[in-house]
Amino acid sequence: MGHFHYATDGFEDNSDSRREVFNAFVQADLNSRASVQAEARSADAARGITFFANDPTYSFPIRFNEHLSNYRVGARVELSIESELLASFSHMRKFATTPPVGFDPDTAFISKWDVSELQYVWDASVFNLISGGTRFLGKTRSTDGTVDQRLEHTLVYAYAQPQIPTANLALTLAGC
Repeated sequence: MGHFHYATDGFEDNSDSRREVFNAFVQADLNSRASVQAEARSADAARGITFFANDPTYSFPIRFNEHLSNYRVGARVELSIESELLASFSHMRKFATTPPVGFDPDTAFISKWDVSELQYVWDASVFNLISGGTRFLGKTRSTDGTVDQRLEHTLVYAYAQPQIPTANLALTLAGC
């Protein structure tokens, strides 16, 4: 379990900053060849900034407020003495009341992301192989209905590292 807190009033009006993070992590061995882990994190941030603060004609204050929640689970299974399988899933949610320029200051943005990854690792005397895939699904919407974006991305990868014992050389072959 962990906690982080930071706060300052700053030197000028609207230059304060506050950040609060809570984290919990647990990991357990199911047996000598398998383990699982889980993590939950919550973060809140608030800060102010005044653009063009030294020119009262054009100065305008902006407040940044964000809440981020992140939940992650993972597992590792040793398939043999030379190979293992890793899996993880993360769900993140962000709520921000920091609209970009041109949006109503009362507009909030809600984002959700899901990230899944599966990875195979083979550590042999001839070469090492790391291969796997990642799937990303994301969505952001605004409370005023002007933004509704979705993003999907899939990545499949493989990295091979030949073992060259007599040479002081590291060679990586990669493909995505």
